[in-house]
Amino acid sequence: LFLSAMVVVIVIHRQIVVDPSYTATNRVGMFLRRYVDGDGDDGENNEKGLVYIYDLPDDVLQVAGLPPCMGYPGMYELEWTLIDLLKTQGWTTTNPDRASVFLVPHCYVQQYFNTNITFSRTYFENVVTHVKQQYPFWNKTNGDDHVITHMHDAAYCALGNPRPKYLELSRSIQFFSDNNPFSNWPCYNPDRDVVIPNRLSTETPQAQDDNRNILAFFSGTILPGVWHYSQGTRQELQRLYQTDEDIVVLDHHVNNYTDYLLGSQFCLCLPGWQPWSPRLFDAMFHGCIPVILSERQVLPFPQVIAWDRFTIRLPPSSIYSLKVELLRYTSTQLRAMRLEMSKYLNQVR
Repeated sequence: LFLSAMVVVIVIHRQIVVDPSYTATNRVGMFLRRYVDGDGDDGENNEKGLVYIYDLPDDVLQVAGLPPCMGYPGMYELEWTLIDLLKTQGWTTTNPDRASVFLVPHCYVQQYFNTNITFSRTYFENVVTHVKQQYPFWNKTNGDDHVITHMHDAAYCALGNPRPKYLELSRSIQFFSDNNPFSNWPCYNPDRDVVIPNRLSTETPQAQDDNRNILAFFSGTILPGVWHYSQGTRQELQRLYQTDEDIVVLDHHVNNYTDYLLGSQFCLCLPGWQPWSPRLFDAMFHGCIPVILSERQVLPFPQVIAWDRFTIRLPPSSIYSLKVELLRYTSTQLRAMRLEMSKYLNQVR
């Protein structure tokens, strides 16, 4: 359940067949169970897959002069709130003898944005050191059954170099998913790390109707001239289509964001500082077909969500032919994709 602790490294060898009405929180618990026990086809949260969450003292979790751990507000808050969700849905135990997975709570991202990378790295290491020295469980498996959430944009790469040894021993839950094979220090290990949605929403999905007059929509930070941001895709999108009648490109976040999502056929999910984007889930909840311009992004729960049935994945170079690519889809195809997308909404909320 400490999928938010990003130390959950789950290896999945076969497809899991579960009721599609399961929420993403249950999906996290189910994956943890499968990772540890290798069974559990029914996906129920019984004794075998329970998660023990360390109850750490305030002087370990909280830094003097800074707010108490509550998660950094907005798209990073799952660092802390996922703990409550896992408890509420029955995936945790207070008895370590019944646990298969041990979750290490922390508020690293909150410390990171309130201080600096050097300070936050020390904070993180202090939390893990306390767990190793004050409890017997880490040393029994050398951390292999421990999960740590890494809710930063760059996951555990945000901790800087050199990589802490404990990151090679434990498992991670994160938003970030870069399967770039050329990276000297990959921030995502598909054999040990689990990617989850950046928020587990309780909002009601919006209408999935066909009254969409905008072909494609994007709003967000663009940073013209900073080409290493977004791999240049946002900058080129603005340059090529800022005056286009069918594609709306806005270099800011808009108050009527929901109206644009509901009025667009396609929603562009471009990378920012990292490949992943919360726009994927915004699009899904408003019936807008996600267009992902990244070959490196790994999407959440690929073993049970048929992403290729309702998303469009294009290489960044397709930005130059984007409009032609999107106009190939007929209204019948789009309607079928939206219907398919609606089947998986519970699994990303």
